Amino acid sequence: MAIAAGVVAAIAVAFPAAATDSTVAIASYQFTPSTVTVDQGDTVTWNWVGPGINHTVVSDPGQADSFSSDPNGTFGPPPSGTYSHRFLTPGTFTYFCSLHTFMKGKVVVNAVQSQSQPGASVVVTPQGAAAPKPSFKECISQRNFMIRLRGPRRAQLVSAAVTVNGKTVPVKPANIGGRRRLTAQVDLRGLPKGQYAVGITAKTNDGRMIQGTRRYTTCTHKIITYALPKL
Repeated sequence: MAIAAGVVAAIAVAFPAAATDSTVAIASYQFTPSTVTVDQGDTVTWNWVGPGINHTVVSDPGQADSFSSDPNGTFGPPPSGTYSHRFLTPGTFTYFCSLHTFMKGKVVVNAVQSQSQPGASVVVTPQGAAAPKPSFKECISQRNFMIRLRGPRRAQLVSAAVTVNGKTVPVKPANIGGRRRLTAQVDLRGLPKGQYAVGITAKTNDGRMIQGTRRYTTCTHKIITYALPKL
């Protein structure tokens, strides 16, 4: 099916923006979970749930990214009871509570390469083919996360099909921030170090069919690219 130029341009905006929503609860003098793994460009949100809400989220000094829930030194939660930070730099970032320094957490940010294109999605391992078994010296991926699909401006996605490493995975609706979103689970656990593709085909409420591919690299913190492709 031919895709109009305007629709192709919309793909570049919509699908690389698919994001993982990771949340951390602050309760009982600990961050739960203490370690979260996200992709470059994703956002982590901390929720003060109590009991006891006099806690802060402050990054350790000397890291490539810095963040703080308490820039004004109030030593308490933000007025909304939540704090969010978008991680644009790959790496491992540690943080703590400035009031209770034994409270520690960690965010692992994996580098990603985003690419969108018309036509069929490209998959690194063909469907039905077994991934090669790595040697004991090689890294084994532990990545397992949710992606959120967003349509082009002024359009909504009514349906979508998602493949992970050539295998179709379920697409489920979810209410995120008061809006209906389509989500899918990306499970790369057990795969060796390499680059794997998530193919997305979606239909909008005005009848358009759009396609895109997002590539994920396992077992590396090296920056590849996060720029939108030239169409």
